[in-house]
Amino acid sequence: MTRAAVPGDSGALRYIWKSSFDDTDGEISDFFESFGERVSSVIAIGADGNAVAAGHAAAVGELVSPGGDRLPCAMLYAIAALPEARGRGHGGEVTRALTLTAGELGYPAVVLRPGGESLFEYYRRRAGFCDWFYARELACSAHDLPRAHNARLRRLAPREYRAARERQLTGTAHIDADESALEYQRRLCERSGGGMFEITLGGATACAVAEYAPDGTLITRELLALEGDPALFASALLAALPAPSVTARCPARRGDGTRFGMIHTSLAPPPPHISNWYGPAFD
Repeated sequence: MTRAAVPGDSGALRYIWKSSFDDTDGEISDFFESFGERVSSVIAIGADGNAVAAGHAAAVGELVSPGGDRLPCAMLYAIAALPEARGRGHGGEVTRALTLTAGELGYPAVVLRPGGESLFEYYRRRAGFCDWFYARELACSAHDLPRAHNARLRRLAPREYRAARERQLTGTAHIDADESALEYQRRLCERSGGGMFEITLGGATACAVAEYAPDGTLITRELLALEGDPALFASALLAALPAPSVTARCPARRGDGTRFGMIHTSLAPPPPHISNWYGPAFD
C-alpha cells in the first residue's frame, strides 16, 4: 500500500533516502529546498504500518522535441526501500504511484535515470518505462588530454546556464531543465568545489556541469559542445579545476551511445533517437 507523504513524514523520508544513497543531510535538504512545492513524495507502508519505501517526483522543466514542441516533465528521483524491505515489490509500487501522481499534477512526460544497468529491466517490467535517453562518456587522465590554449571559463548562475544549454541543444530531443532543477545541481556541484560553466575556446563555446568525486576525479555531469572537440573543452575545465583525471558525459552520436534514462510509455513517445539527451541527473 502507498500513500502521499505529509509534512510529518519528513524524518521517515530522509531515513529511507539515506538507507540506499550516500547523500548527506545537507544534500537531501538541498533537494527539498530547491524544488519546494514542486516535489511530491510517496511512501509505501509495510505490514507493521511503518514506512518501508519512498520516492519523489520533481517538476524539472519540459521535454522538448526536435521540432520544438514542449511537454511539462517530472523526474522520479531517489526511489528507495529499507534494506529489510527489499525484494518485496515496494520499489515498483512506489514508482507506479509516483507516475500516477505526476500525471494527475499535469506532467505528461515522466522520466527517470536508473541507478544501475539491471534496473532498466526492472523499471520496464514493474512500472512501464522504456529506454529513451542516451549518452556517451569520455574518461581521460589529465596527461592524456590535448592541451586547450587560450580557453576562458565563466561560472554561470542557474538562469544563465539554462540559456547556455538551450543554445547547445537546439533541434534535439532533450529535457529543458528549469531554474529549480539547475539550482539543485548548482548546490551539488559547489559543495565539492565545482560549478556550472561556459567555456570559450577559439570561436567555439560549450557549457558544462562539473563536480569533484571523493577520490579527486573531476566528474562532468554534462558537457555540451555543439562545435569543437569535447576533449579540448574537458581539458579547459581541468585547467581551471585541477584534477588527476576527468570523466565527461556528452550527448551520444550515432552508434556510440549507451542507454542512460527512461520515459514512461503512457506518453507513447516516438521511436528513440540516439541523441535524446537527459542532462544532469543529480547523480
